[in-house]
Amino acid sequence: MSARAACRSSLWAGPAAALLLASCGAQEEPGGEGGSVAAAPVACRVSGAADFSAQCRLEWRAAGGEVRLLVLHHPDGGFRRLLVSGDGKRINAADGADLPQVTMREGTAEIVLGGDAYRIPAGKLASR
Repeated sequence: MSARAACRSSLWAGPAAALLLASCGAQEEPGGEGGSVAAAPVACRVSGAADFSAQCRLEWRAAGGEVRLLVLHHPDGGFRRLLVSGDGKRINAADGADLPQVTMREGTAEIVLGGDAYRIPAGKLASR
């Protein structure tokens, strides 16, 4: 039984219920159901790396209206979530305290978020 199904069930009691109920309303991991688009490689510098390499993956998910959710997956299983406008010109953090700093350089958006940085071709940010 999934945690979400357990949240709806009134049959759970005891310590197991406390653990499952703690996850009620938690956001699903990226890559689950919900209109995601296959992940593509993207250059990044994460986890204290000195140089950029194409070790991260970029995934688009529907967020509603003209806004799309960009999930940047790290090789260690971590990820960052960003909200991107339909034209790709406005980028905001979907969650967390770090605000993204975006710089356009030669047709590439360099996005710095906390100690992590990503280079994404500007054409990949605009809706198709």
